[in-house]
Amino acid sequence: NNFGFGTRSGSDPCEMPDPPFLGHIIRTTAFGPPNYSDFEEADMRHFLDTWDWSVDELMNIVELGFLLKRLDKQGACPELMRGQTIGMIFAEQSTRTRVSFEAAMTKLGGHAQYLRPGEIHLGTGYEGNHDTAKVLSRFLNGITIRDLDHDKVLDFARYSDIPVINAMTAYLHPCQAMCALM
Repeated sequence: NNFGFGTRSGSDPCEMPDPPFLGHIIRTTAFGPPNYSDFEEADMRHFLDTWDWSVDELMNIVELGFLLKRLDKQGACPELMRGQTIGMIFAEQSTRTRVSFEAAMTKLGGHAQYLRPGEIHLGTGYEGNHDTAKVLSRFLNGITIRDLDHDKVLDFARYSDIPVINAMTAYLHPCQAMCALM
């Protein structure tokens, strides 16, 4: 049983595993290659909760991840993020999530800028989430936030004019959930 992931020929190091726990929710047809025009013309969306995305959308993200990993191993990773900067706010310690975002942005030609919560006015009396989100939206192309307070991340995303990625809250770690699929 391939649980809807399709079949692959050869010994591809990026071959998808057979996760039996997803068998009941994933389509039983093979997925085609990602359509990059979908990404260029899509409206801005935050990645705060996997429930905000359809199964097809999530699987397209996973497929794109496999493709990029394969291209990276071949030394041919496209610079899809050239000229883009993502701000990374980590109120909680992180090893894998922080390093993986920084490494991915570098490999894709972009820049990741670490913004330490004690050094920026995030949700403080001086400058609340609204002000910080608006200011960062003028200088960055995206924001990754890791904070145990899920409502704070949702509030920040509400005021942001750029995509916000939930890099973990006490409620959920959607990036880790996606990695579990890979």
